[in-house]
Amino acid sequence: MTGYPHVPVESLVEVVHGREVADPFRRLEAAGDPATTAWVTAQRHLTDAYFSALPPPERRDRWQARIRELASNERVSPPLHRGDRMFFTRTGAGDELPRLHVRDSHGRERVLLELGPALVLDRWDPSPDGHRLAYQTSAHGDERSILSVLDVDTGEPVDGTVDRVRYSPIAWLPDGSGFYYVRSAPEPGEPTSRRPYHRRVLLRRIGAGAETDRLVFGLGFPAATSFQVSVHADRWLVVQARDGVGAGNRTWLADLREQPAHTPRFRPIGSHPDFSDELSITEEGIAYLVTTDGAPRGRICTAGIEGGSAGPWREHIPEDPQAVLASVAVVGRELLVVRARRGIHELTAHDRTTGRPLRVVRLPGDGQVKAVTPYPERAQLWLEYTDYRVPEGIYHYRTGDEAVRPHIAASAGSGHPVATRHVTYASTDGTAVRMILIGPKDALRDRSRPRPTLLTGYGGFGLSVRPAYDPSLIAWALAGGLIAIPAVRGGGEEGEDWHRAGSREAKQNSFDDFTAAARWLIDQGWTTPDQLGLLGASNGGLLAGAALTQHPHLYRAAVCVAPLLDMVRYESFGLGPSWRQEYGTADHPDELGWLLSYSPYHHVQRRDDYPAVLFQVYDNDTRVDPLHARKMCARLQHANPAGRPVLFETRPDMGHGPRARSQAVSAAATTIAFLAHETGLHLLCGEEAVEHAEKTG
Repeated sequence: MTGYPHVPVESLVEVVHGREVADPFRRLEAAGDPATTAWVTAQRHLTDAYFSALPPPERRDRWQARIRELASNERVSPPLHRGDRMFFTRTGAGDELPRLHVRDSHGRERVLLELGPALVLDRWDPSPDGHRLAYQTSAHGDERSILSVLDVDTGEPVDGTVDRVRYSPIAWLPDGSGFYYVRSAPEPGEPTSRRPYHRRVLLRRIGAGAETDRLVFGLGFPAATSFQVSVHADRWLVVQARDGVGAGNRTWLADLREQPAHTPRFRPIGSHPDFSDELSITEEGIAYLVTTDGAPRGRICTAGIEGGSAGPWREHIPEDPQAVLASVAVVGRELLVVRARRGIHELTAHDRTTGRPLRVVRLPGDGQVKAVTPYPERAQLWLEYTDYRVPEGIYHYRTGDEAVRPHIAASAGSGHPVATRHVTYASTDGTAVRMILIGPKDALRDRSRPRPTLLTGYGGFGLSVRPAYDPSLIAWALAGGLIAIPAVRGGGEEGEDWHRAGSREAKQNSFDDFTAAARWLIDQGWTTPDQLGLLGASNGGLLAGAALTQHPHLYRAAVCVAPLLDMVRYESFGLGPSWRQEYGTADHPDELGWLLSYSPYHHVQRRDDYPAVLFQVYDNDTRVDPLHARKMCARLQHANPAGRPVLFETRPDMGHGPRARSQAVSAAATTIAFLAHETGLHLLCGEEAVEHAEKTG
């Protein structure tokens, strides 16, 4: 492809810790520069021309209509009980964004909160008695949350707004008179900044005015430290500190009956920054700690709480060497434990006092428990379940049940005729890696005909790729294509050791696992290099970027969505400083070496076998700055101007996180249409593929 927008190539070479680091497109970092704006506009025209030239059966609008149809299910969150009220969000089949509903003890339901089209509801937290609601919104998906409080009875505001809170936890005082929250607050003498660093835990009294907010925790910690704060059993205040995303945490405890709320006396309770811990405390003063300390797949320990002290800790439910602990909830006299075994969630009930297993609780299928909301006053629990075929549905559990029961089942259109297949392959160093294949049922039984295949993954921060309904992937499979999702190292699919085996100095393992998956799919006859496409977002965009620069000949096309690509300068933008624990820092000579060894932007060369590439970014992304994609796009276009197309698309009024349904559908249609055209998958045969799949069962 030729005719790319011109941008001057700079002969900028910096010497960093004795290494020469070239940065020929540094000027594209400046989003507001007129030259950058002109470049982005020209790229948009080029990308629009590409899609306009596609044959009618492959047009983007056809994919968009198909994905919209598959995404038109009603969505309801698990209900949250406070006092005699029940709170939940509902997104109707035709709604763009969720509305927050409240239902009283007589079953009367009303919309409590409905936002305008430019606002996203980031978080909401009712007071213990259900009379007040703290909620956070951001504009156009920029995730710069604004905190507000309203009266549930009247719907009127009862307090001023607070900025710089960004998904802050809200820990209400037992009487609902105020709450603890987390806000970015610079050190004394530092200028106020909108950047989400220097977080602090504060106490806010409703109606007292922002000037009376009291700092209770957080001074003296590194700038990128994040905090979680919670109140348990109307008594115990818990603060957890995490020095960067993907790092372990430390925990402190205070007894609210011991000191005034604005001067809690915190005591450490024996956690460690290398371990990932989650803590809950019952009314009886029994603490349940979910920890990776001595158990990379997670175990549960307990201790008694006296005042603000815990301990001694004892193991309550040991680590399962074949399954990763995902969550724990106290329900009456039981502990409900969710584990992931071979990527599939299972739910087990245990005796709360002894930890003894009682029963396996049946779930609707082989999928994922996405959210667990206990209702301890009535020994009940709600959970959200989904899998690759079925949209999210809400299910109910009561102590002693053998299975969860539908509360609000998945809406019509679920149960699509696609199937899954679990396989294991060997990575470059011989490590066994699990992968799931998704596609038409007949295609997973017969690999005599290679098919267009979409390879996607994440592999970072200890996060796991779990079964979940994705309308764009369903559309791909119903058109006859395959999807492959390997559980590469760096993720949490096999526990904390698996995470650490793909982070920092071992990050190359993630890319090797991904490359080995591509080679396995080709060698086993599932696909060919001309039919294999990459898709990755955020850290997954880094995964795709490394794959296409390290082994370009394996792929026909690649899509990098909101990707990290310049790993030398990633810390200078967005949330980069909070990711040093995951990737390393260019401030350290050895760690700079790790980053330069794979940084996609720095590994672009002049060669003619790069795949077709589409970069998709969001104007309001405050996590991963779009400059990564701008610079990488320009460098690829310059390296091979006559090769396969390298395109750039920026989405206005969207951010890295939640967005309106139509925005999500439109963005997904662009990526799928690009990959389908380049790998030879045609939506025209989609209905025929469905009929064939249904007939062959």
